[in-house]
Amino acid sequence: MTTAICQAGELGLVYETYASQLHPQQPGVSVIFKRGGFDGFSYREPATMLLNTGEGELEPSMIDYQFTNVMNLCRDYEQGRFHFSPPQ
Repeated sequence: MTTAICQAGELGLVYETYASQLHPQQPGVSVIFKRGGFDGFSYREPATMLLNTGEGELEPSMIDYQFTNVMNLCRDYEQGRFHFSPPQ
């Protein structure tokens, strides 16, 4: 599905999980996309928005990534920190 943030089929990486205020037992996720857009998704949205999440496997560039704030996320993206490759 194409949105203002990402194109249909665009690869994205989860960089953060967070507790939902409405559903604390079901976390949301924050995703950065290959073209640099980023957005948060409720616990239900990834199933409808993301075609392939890699079956829970972390992309190697994300294993030790610690999200601190959006400014650092944008800087890390610009510096090529993230590797957008399709799940195996």
